[in-house]
Amino acid sequence: MISPYSGGKLAKTLILKNLGLLETVNLAKNATPNQRKINGKTLTQDVQLTATDVHAVTPEVLRAEIPVGVPLPWPTESAPTGWFICNGEPFDKKK
Repeated sequence: MISPYSGGKLAKTLILKNLGLLETVNLAKNATPNQRKINGKTLTQDVQLTATDVHAVTPEVLRAEIPVGVPLPWPTESAPTGWFICNGEPFDKKK
């Protein structure tokens, strides 16, 4: 007889079966099929999406299309290169 504590594959299967988790584990083994894609990138590993992938506005586009001085909310702690976070405080427009 194999002990459920022996560390073998059969022991793990018995533990999962006793806990009622065997079907859940089997369903999860192929939960994300490899043929699925996000923005043309196959889900075989972690996917890194760019601003272009999700059609987001990049700092470069903002710099070219937004007039100087327009207040613009920004979602990160630091401003992109060439931008300034003023939080309503006065600033020196010569800088």
